[in-house]
Amino acid sequence: MKKKKGFTLLEMVIVIGIIALLLAIAIPRFEKTNRTAEITSHNANVKMLKNASILYLNDHPEAEGIPVESLKEYIEGDIPKPARFLNEKTFTVNYDKASGRITITPGEQENKK
Repeated sequence: MKKKKGFTLLEMVIVIGIIALLLAIAIPRFEKTNRTAEITSHNANVKMLKNASILYLNDHPEAEGIPVESLKEYIEGDIPKPARFLNEKTFTVNYDKASGRITITPGEQENKK
């Protein structure tokens, strides 16, 4: 008698079912990890822009506002972009000369999930 080589249909269905189950578990975890990494990167960019703004104000104490493009010389590389999920194209820097307060929009984000 000849031995059959290969898998039966039932074995293939079971293997595909196990792979689908593992993917159903892995994909949400990957998305959560990806979002957490994006939030962390965004928050680091906000802090970097705030520090660059402070350096800019030290060099230009008479400044009334801080254009984001003027911070380029205080940042290594290009001006960063906000996190993709925020649907914002660029950061904006607001400076209140009376209080000395610098705010970056969009600001730091929390990981709510």
